[in-house]
Amino acid sequence: VIGIALAQLLDREGDESLASVSTTIFGAGYVGLLLAHFVLIREVARVVPGMPYWSGAVLVAVTVLLTWINDSAAYFIGHRWGRRKLLPRVSPGKTVEGAAGALLVTVLAAVPTMWLVDRWVPLFNLADALAVGALVGLAAPIGDLIESAFKRDAGVKDASELVPGHGGVLDRFDSLMVVVPAFWYY
Repeated sequence: VIGIALAQLLDREGDESLASVSTTIFGAGYVGLLLAHFVLIREVARVVPGMPYWSGAVLVAVTVLLTWINDSAAYFIGHRWGRRKLLPRVSPGKTVEGAAGALLVTVLAAVPTMWLVDRWVPLFNLADALAVGALVGLAAPIGDLIESAFKRDAGVKDASELVPGHGGVLDRFDSLMVVVPAFWYY
């Protein structure tokens, strides 16, 4: 914090110091703290007695897989059947139909996925699979909308140009930033 504040202080054109420092610190905390939950999930065997060490990797894969299923379903269902805008001032392309369809698809995908996972990581039953599917189906669009709101506030269409045409690197992880902590605490 002090280093960032000093860098801003020494910036010759540094106006709006509070906004610049706050944005930098928030950005680091937002990305760093939320995605650090990947490590907690990966290392879950250290806190659950008898769980094989590799089971954390399986849980990370499941989290990513269900999130990608949700994002893809929202896109395809929204483009095909979407009529009503979900939150047009933040993300004009997102539709209620896309979000609802993606929620349903994610819950349906979670059942066989969690059934397979239970073969290796015996933690989940059918109720857990339905709950995890609903959790991912609700958390993923929230993460996406949060990142869209940040970009809109910053006046940019893409968070970076590292992944051209995809809104930037953050667009690849925005849903996961809410899903991963939610999954960990579940």
